[in-house]
Amino acid sequence: MANEGPSVATDVHVTFEPPLQGTGDSTYLDQVQERLRSGLGSLAPGRRLQWTVDVAHRVFSEGLPLVYAVSITGEGPVGPMERLTYVVDLNDLRNAADSPSGSLHRVAERLKELTEVI
Repeated sequence: MANEGPSVATDVHVTFEPPLQGTGDSTYLDQVQERLRSGLGSLAPGRRLQWTVDVAHRVFSEGLPLVYAVSITGEGPVGPMERLTYVVDLNDLRNAADSPSGSLHRVAERLKELTEVI
């Protein structure tokens, strides 16, 4: 979850339908969902919050729901924000590789630049 806007969002509520399910003990996941349901007091511009839900290969192999509607409400600087609802289909991620953006080439080039400056 992230605030991509230019101002602080307040009273931010997030719900999942159906509720998120994991393959192990549901205590942690239930606590996260309850916290999001009950609302975050504020989320600053550019701030990103994320939680680990489960391990992908277990989610796909255990027959858990793979399609969720995520609804977000909150307050902005001029009042209530319009409810946002997104459909997240985990099938879109099946067999996809997660890799960080960027490359070691960029790191090497930057180190070279810094070495020259020093």
